[in-house]
Amino acid sequence: MIIPALFGQANLRFTGDNLPTGAEVTFGFFNETDAEAANCCLRVSEALGTSAVMGEFGDDETITNVHVKLGPNVSGPFADLAVDFVGGVSTSITPPNLSVLIKKSSSIGGRKGAGRMFWPGAAEGSVGSDGTLEGAYVLALQDVFSTFLADLSSNEVPMRLLHNDATIPSAVLALVPDAVAATQRRRLRR
Repeated sequence: MIIPALFGQANLRFTGDNLPTGAEVTFGFFNETDAEAANCCLRVSEALGTSAVMGEFGDDETITNVHVKLGPNVSGPFADLAVDFVGGVSTSITPPNLSVLIKKSSSIGGRKGAGRMFWPGAAEGSVGSDGTLEGAYVLALQDVFSTFLADLSSNEVPMRLLHNDATIPSAVLALVPDAVAATQRRRLRR
């Protein structure tokens, strides 16, 4: 992805018993106030904390690091912030390769105007044998991810879709959890 000046990419790094090789969730953002990378890490971390996203995921996984890389790709600074956001669900957790698919939508149509995040650690009781998520769980996820998106904006690091070309990163207007679980085979042991 190309990270233009005044934009950045945040990587949320997960560890835990259910994630033997770890996991990462990434997204782009607009650095509204041209803040330093370390300050952007703090702003993303605060949005994670106030939105309570991890409260809907398994307690055997933790976001332990927020990594931020600011643009441009070649010369932009980066920073890391150690954090401790533990999942809040204490029931059995799904396998490490099963994730909740969070769709990013913007005002641009087609594939260029959409993105996705694979969020690990769905509660096993919330996923049916056919891979569908319970309706109440999807609603709870919608609530926390909408709050997360709003909190990023309030913290002056609103989410953006980064592109592989010179297109200006698009504003993410909504984060929508899919009703069917997704898989990431790279999260399994080899």
